[in-house]
Amino acid sequence: MVRVALVTALAAVVSHTAVALQIADVVTGYGLTESYTFAFPTQSIAGLDADNWVLDKWSVNPQHGISFGRDDISFVPDPSAPLTRRDATVPDLEERADIRAAKNDTPVLRIEYPQGSYSAGTGGTQFYAEPLQATSNSKNILPNTTSNGQFERMLFAYDLYLDDYFVFNKGGKLPGLRGGPDPIGCSGGHQATAFKCFSSRLMWRDGALGELYTYIPTSQKNFCSTLGVACNSDYGTSLGRGRYSLATGKWQTVWLYVALNAEGIANGVMEMYYNGNKVISFSNLEIRNSATIESIGGVYFSTFFGGYDQSWASPKQQFSYFRNMQLYAGLGAANGTGGRISGAMSAQPSHILPAVVACVAVALAGAMF
Repeated sequence: MVRVALVTALAAVVSHTAVALQIADVVTGYGLTESYTFAFPTQSIAGLDADNWVLDKWSVNPQHGISFGRDDISFVPDPSAPLTRRDATVPDLEERADIRAAKNDTPVLRIEYPQGSYSAGTGGTQFYAEPLQATSNSKNILPNTTSNGQFERMLFAYDLYLDDYFVFNKGGKLPGLRGGPDPIGCSGGHQATAFKCFSSRLMWRDGALGELYTYIPTSQKNFCSTLGVACNSDYGTSLGRGRYSLATGKWQTVWLYVALNAEGIANGVMEMYYNGNKVISFSNLEIRNSATIESIGGVYFSTFFGGYDQSWASPKQQFSYFRNMQLYAGLGAANGTGGRISGAMSAQPSHILPAVVACVAVALAGAMF
């Protein structure tokens, strides 16, 4: 554990050497012209009220709704606030001025991971939100890009909070993006080659090491031997494992950007920013291999422990919290250079050092699967 902690700390230092960016600059640079802010209730709600808020306000795919975890969704006071603020619903504190003020604050989304829960709908939650749809008024403002009139590039931003004593165990998933006509594939071992879809989520590993966890085609030449790529023939493909580390007991910001590859060219992009610093960047990706995936559909709000068996389970009741959820979209496929779909891909050279850190971390922790 000491070795893992040392490597985790080193990865954190590497990821924070750059000057933090502002999301407005990133959105402009990617040519994203439309946005959606996820509305939160003004008071704490739980149970059916919380489920209905998500379904009614967040444009959840109507065919599948909330796939699992209806009992694990609630909107609660900010967990980082003083204890008195978190106890704002206790009756004998109702008359205190600070409590009255706290009750007016916008709640945050809380997701529960019950003790012993892992995958298979036993804890956490999963749903597919599609609040942005391209129209005839949508504009492609990037030069040298082809566009099919759909949103082929998207960025999902949110703040994440994990409890002070959050136990990561072997790993778990956090929300990301997905696309394609199949709204449920590309997860749980259902590979991108068998379904018309792709997905890209965040994932934590033992020791809080983070990565992008993707379901994308892996047949392109030399892809699985690329530095920072860990393919798994039964499950998803890891990109950039260990290039950032999640914190506990404080809010942290993540931005996930995906640009679909142009049809027939391996030039797709997946990038992630942690607290305003770009920590993962892969280009020359094959994200789609047919025109049936016309767009990035929206937010794949998928979070749970696992992993595929009890060894991945949460060792106790735990929670994650989310706020400031925003989605940005733009027309136009990725416009970088790339080989034909059978060509090789490469990680950007500017991220070789974090990649080396990640490889050392994996070797020491024995976390590869």
